[in-house]
Amino acid sequence: NNVLKLILLEYPVTATETLDGLVRGPAIDVLNKVLKDLITSTKKYPLHCVNVEIPKRRSRPFYFDSSKAIIMFDKVVNQPGTLTAVNTFIDCIGSFVESHNMLSGKFFNYTLGDIIFYFRDLTHENLSQVSELGLLKPDIDSFHVKNRLGYGMCYTHNDTSEFSCNAPSVSFSIDLEHSKRGHIGTITVNLKSNNIQIEGGAEVQFDLHWLPFLTISDMLARPQCLSTPATDLSLYGFNSSMGALELELDVELISQGGTTKSYTYKTDDPLKLASIISILLSEGALLLQEKWDHYLSIRMDDATHSCTTPVNPNRAHAPEHSSRSAGFFTVLIVFAFIGGNAWLFLRGQKRNSKETAAYNILKNR
Repeated sequence: NNVLKLILLEYPVTATETLDGLVRGPAIDVLNKVLKDLITSTKKYPLHCVNVEIPKRRSRPFYFDSSKAIIMFDKVVNQPGTLTAVNTFIDCIGSFVESHNMLSGKFFNYTLGDIIFYFRDLTHENLSQVSELGLLKPDIDSFHVKNRLGYGMCYTHNDTSEFSCNAPSVSFSIDLEHSKRGHIGTITVNLKSNNIQIEGGAEVQFDLHWLPFLTISDMLARPQCLSTPATDLSLYGFNSSMGALELELDVELISQGGTTKSYTYKTDDPLKLASIISILLSEGALLLQEKWDHYLSIRMDDATHSCTTPVNPNRAHAPEHSSRSAGFFTVLIVFAFIGGNAWLFLRGQKRNSKETAAYNILKNR
């Protein structure tokens, strides 16, 4: 102690520089080597280091409806306060985007042949309308969980098809630019919808006896190795629907002679249009479920060959799904959607032409 006091009191500068040199040089090298050896060796360890033998006893399934972790998650997430927090966050994002003019002017373009579609001036109202949120909710039995989202949940008057609440709405304009003729028209789109519901579930059977024997190196290098303890993993119940949809189009087209023609279309029955869109959304949700289910099956099979820990021998292999039918129906749905909208627009256009002709006849009389 006396020697240490002497060094610190009589030679403070020397002591400081010496310690600084040790920290910057040998001490850092030794610490880095220790950490490197620790990480290298730890990556080879299983999560449970007491018994590294693969379990041979019967399975210990994970029950979603009685798990303390899932019950705690449900109490924290699936409550009214979470909806308030989510809607506040949406308002915050919307205010930030609006204050910085991030969607003012041209924000996206798409080329089709000689015509370029420039999307510009996106505006929105009442986007903070998340009214239902259910994550990892037990369903059917102990191995099924379901997620559900309700957005803009208000109702329309069946007699007038008018919205009874401040439904979420989006408006934007599309400029049409021809490669040779330049600007040839503008389309203004106004969309208002409500009662949007999205849901989907998963069947997950997890053997907790297998979980502690996953090696850290596998989890860091190959995320699919997390499925090693699973005996079954599949998706079910994907669906999406819409209660009402109001579409309004204002179109201005410039002919080769320079004449501007204007057309207007507005949905007569938002409930009927929404029912058509709901059919498309439902079919799309099923196709998405099939695609993801197929992807999960591939990842689980890949874990069989690429992971250090052997997969659970009780695993049920999901049948492979063909993507040809999914691709065919996707194209069919897209063409049906385009054709339906074109028919609705032409019907509105003909109706406006008839109304104009009738007005001119009465005026001449």
